[in-house]
Order: sequence, then C-alpha cells, then structure tokens
Amino acid sequence: MPFIINNRHFIKEEKRMLEMLNKMWIGATCRLHNFVEDFKHEEKGAAEIVAIILVIVVVIAVVVVFRERIMDLVSNTFDDADKVKDTSFLEIGNLKTLL
Repeated sequence: MPFIINNRHFIKEEKRMLEMLNKMWIGATCRLHNFVEDFKHEEKGAAEIVAIILVIVVVIAVVVVFRERIMDLVSNTFDDADKVKDTSFLEIGNLKTLL
C-alpha cells in the first residue's frame, strides 16, 4: 500500500516546510529593510554631490563675470608686494652703509 500517507512523516515535512518559509520571510524582510536604509543613505550622498557641483558652478560663474576685476586685483597685489620687497632691500642696504 504505497499510497497511504504516514501522518507523522507528513507532520514532520509540514513543520520543515513552515520553518523554511519562515526563514525565507525573515531573510526577505531583512533584505528589504537593508535596501531601504541603503537607499536613504545613497540619496543623502547624491544630494551632497549635487550641492558641491552647484557650488563649483557658482564659483566658475563669478570668476567669469568678474574676471577683469579679479585680474586687476591680483596684478595690483603683486605689484604692491614687489614695491614692499624693493623698499625693504633698499632700507637694509642703507643700514649697511651707515654701519
């Protein structure tokens, strides 16, 4: 009589299948939770990258708009630095001649 189902065997098999389904459910739930958390952090990182790119674009736009003024400012600053350097060497030279 091969078609007779053994109740004990059927109950064991049913418990094993339920345990396997529970493990699969827990695993799927954990993976979904991890996916959501990773997505939150990824979005935060993407927003920071977009903010950095916007700051770079604004800086480049300011440089393009005020290019001439920036060049004049840098040129005047270096000219003033050269004048200070030249006068300090002259003062040191005058001190040596006095000694």
